[in-house]
This record gives sequence, C-alpha cells and structure tokens, in this order.
Amino acid sequence: MAWDALAAPGVVCAPSPADTARFGVEVHRLTVGPGEVRGTELVDLVESSTADVLVARYDVARQDVPALLASTSRAVLPAGALTYWEKPVVGGDPPTRTDVVPSGDLDRAAAEAAVRSVVRASFTAYGNHYTADPLLDPEAALAGYEEWATGTVRRSPDDVLVQMLGGEPVGVATLAEGDDHVEVLLAGLVPSAQGRGLYGDLLAAVEDRAAAAGAARLVISTQVQNVRVQRAWARRGLRPFAAVETVHLVRRAALAAATARG
Repeated sequence: MAWDALAAPGVVCAPSPADTARFGVEVHRLTVGPGEVRGTELVDLVESSTADVLVARYDVARQDVPALLASTSRAVLPAGALTYWEKPVVGGDPPTRTDVVPSGDLDRAAAEAAVRSVVRASFTAYGNHYTADPLLDPEAALAGYEEWATGTVRRSPDDVLVQMLGGEPVGVATLAEGDDHVEVLLAGLVPSAQGRGLYGDLLAAVEDRAAAAGAARLVISTQVQNVRVQRAWARRGLRPFAAVETVHLVRRAALAAATARG
C-alpha cells in the first residue's frame, strides 16, 4: 500500500471495487492514520460497514487499535505486517549487467506480456495479506497483481521499469511519485534471475529514475517476513522507518461458511 495513503491523518474507510469484483465478496479498506482516533468512531465505522471483508491497516505502534477492533462483532484475522524502508536519493550508479527500461520504450503488447510473466513468476509464492483470509482465492490475488501491473503499463508506462537480460524480461518495478519521494509499489525478479545480484541492478535503475524526477527519498515496502529482499535493501543503503499492521475484519457468518467449505 502506498505510504502517502497510510500517513494521512484520521480514519478512512472506502470500498475496493477491484477487490470486490476479483474475489466475489464485498471488500472495503480501512486505514487508521496518525493522530487521535476516538474509540467509538472506529468501532461504529466497523460495525456499520456493509463489507464482508474490511482490510484494516494501522501503525504497529498504535497499541490502542487492536483492542478496539477485537471489541467489534467481526472476526479479526491477523494478515501480517508491512515494513517500510527508505534512503536518500543519490543515483549515478555505474552501468550494470542488465538493461532496465521504462515499459513505454517497448512495444505495448510486448511490455504487457513481459510484465505479466515476470509478476506471475516472482509473486507466485509471495505471502501477501490475502492468503490469510479463507474468503479470498489466492489465485485471484495473484491475478490481481498481474492486472494491476499491466494496467499501470497502459495508464503510465514510464512508471513501470522492465529489466532485461539477454533479451528476456527478468525483472519489473512499478513506481509512484509522492510529495518528496518515489515509491516502489511492486518489484520482483523471476526465480532464475534471483540470487545473482541482479536485484541490485534493478534497485540502482529505480534510484536513477527517482533522481531524474527530483525526489529526495526512495521508499519501498514488503511483508515483514520477506527477509531476503530486505537484506538486498540494506546492501543498497536503505533503512527501515515504519511498520504497518494488516488485519482482515470478516463477518463471522461468512468466515464460518468459508471454513466449512474447506
């Protein structure tokens, strides 16, 4: 989830039409930002929601939020924490062993096919928050990553970087500009390219893109258990600055039905 949305103050609850269509159940997103939050406001918002699943996110330091969510009539499913890392943008790395180009430099159909194949290969085993919820099909979640990334190619091709090795796509990074930063929303390499130092090439290209955009910081996030990629970030000079908890608030009847179906 983009850092700017998580850093906005107050409580925001909004429908997620894409998730609702993808999973066949009504999904809303609930974000608890910084600042004072009245307990009754948060509980009332949860209880009045029509969603089958509320995807709730809040800073892990907010010790007031878990008890409030647990006091509602919904089942609370822990879905993992996100860790956010950052570094000052420098750029200017020496040439790397791979070519990393904006998807807009490629033929549109070829760019979409390359992004789709890399995302599917690199995110098949990724433990995202959707996998914690029996109401949500993991295969549909993976398809959602593909659709989102290829949609970004169509809408904003310069915000998708494609990493090529020997003429074949091996990596992808999708980017978004914030007030003072560029954020990596999704990044991955195909399994055959992992463990060879090529991910560092991709990060170097991302930082060069951030420098060209005049950004002061580079921001990236992942599930906290994804230790391997965080080691790569540390080698590139990134440091953790925030952690955000994710829970799914599910209607108990819907959860019981999904569990009974196995």
